[in-house]
Amino acid sequence: MMWSHLLLATAIAAPDDAPVPNFVDDIAPLLRENCVSCHRGSRARNGLDLRSVKSILKGGSAGPAVVPGDSSGSLLYQVMAHEAEPFMPPDEEALDQV
Repeated sequence: MMWSHLLLATAIAAPDDAPVPNFVDDIAPLLRENCVSCHRGSRARNGLDLRSVKSILKGGSAGPAVVPGDSSGSLLYQVMAHEAEPFMPPDEEALDQV
């Protein structure tokens, strides 16, 4: 799955020709595997809780995690694609884009 689809799945409108992934089936497992160990609940690093669409849209101490309609302009995408620091996951390669 492409990272841009991750952002689309968080209630951002997808282009007409793009498949819209399901958050529960497609996105949440990916976030659980790579992100949620540090970004969850009341002890979420930088206040960013990645367990739900609502909390992803809320963002954290750095501001909004996603920009509706602009996946490549979204901080969540940029740090996961290693286009902006802090690179996520830390001390690892960028997650595969496909």
